[in-house]
Amino acid sequence: MYPLIAKRKRPYVDAVIVCISGFKSGTNNGMSNLSDTLRSRLNSSFTINPNNIFQISWNENNDSDLTSVPLISAIQSKIYRRSQNPKYLAIIGHSFGGWAACRLSRVTTKVPNYIALIDPVFGPTNTLRRPVDVPRGTRITEWFQNNGIEGIRNCPPILRVPCSSSRDGIACGYQGVPRASQRRVINLRTWTGIVRRIKCNGNKVPLRAYHTNIDDDQWIHRQIYNLKRITETSTAKRKKSITTSNNILQI
Repeated sequence: MYPLIAKRKRPYVDAVIVCISGFKSGTNNGMSNLSDTLRSRLNSSFTINPNNIFQISWNENNDSDLTSVPLISAIQSKIYRRSQNPKYLAIIGHSFGGWAACRLSRVTTKVPNYIALIDPVFGPTNTLRRPVDVPRGTRITEWFQNNGIEGIRNCPPILRVPCSSSRDGIACGYQGVPRASQRRVINLRTWTGIVRRIKCNGNKVPLRAYHTNIDDDQWIHRQIYNLKRITETSTAKRKKSITTSNNILQI
């Protein structure tokens, strides 16, 4: 039986969740969609302050500059405005946002509880530099694809912009980030895990995952949302353990 925690009036959980978008992503992207989803679902179910779940660019106000490195100070400042030392910290990033997530994780006051990397790219040459790019966190997951940078034609014969390399290449995600569990993505999926399909000459064919659309994969969003369980919530007045049979978020 599910506890009716959504109906209880409780103080906000001291949690911060950051969704970092990548190169030339603008304001409407998979990370902004994910942050909207998490705000809605986690606030209604687990009393996490929606203002503490936010989307930000890897290089705020200059996300198309290939010569730059992630602007960590801007992201860190927005975390600290919400909580100086949150009980739970999750950092999620796509493309250059994954690069930013890794670097950010090394300098936060709180060791991140969870890091989600979605096809992370470490600069224009996709070169992971040690130790500065090695993420620090209790749990780290990396989703990657090697179908290509972008699909030009999704119906057979499929045309795509190929990846140059899984490492030291251009645009496609780095595979094998240290300390991260690896999950390959072939096709985009719905929130319930069903492969998304498109109509092609009267037939329906799977919609491939590419670097430019993997951040909007709803099944990845669902797995990020389902972060095992709530094991602890803390406020200044009390500490209480809350669990659900769905095992949603570890705080």
